[in-house]
Amino acid sequence: MENLKGKTGLKIVGLVLLGYLFAYQGSYTALLLLFGFAILVEKNETLNFQLGQVLVLRVLYTAVLAAWAIIYRLLGDLHEIFEFNRDFWHSVRDFNDTFADITWYAFVILLVMGLIKVIKCSEAKIPIVAGLTKKLID
Repeated sequence: MENLKGKTGLKIVGLVLLGYLFAYQGSYTALLLLFGFAILVEKNETLNFQLGQVLVLRVLYTAVLAAWAIIYRLLGDLHEIFEFNRDFWHSVRDFNDTFADITWYAFVILLVMGLIKVIKCSEAKIPIVAGLTKKLID
């Protein structure tokens, strides 16, 4: 990050780290307010991209879990209608827990990868998310 301070005198790295903290906690309101502050007040392209990545990553994590919750609920409804084998339903429930854990770990690993790059004061390009963020911001 070539410019260490924004227009308001706040450190860009600090704002990005704050964004990572909000994303980890799941605080959408705070993350959106910080992103809005970056876009409207700071007007720094690097800051906008970094916070945009964090926001997109959090939204993708929530969307994946929501999509799986819909599928899981449909499977539960089908289980009630067709009375699947009890072992099958236990397998589905176990897979549900495993899927949620794997999704959480992937989210945290991607956050930590970006966080380490930001702490080193380099531009964090989080895999999967960087390209999508670039398309959304441009």
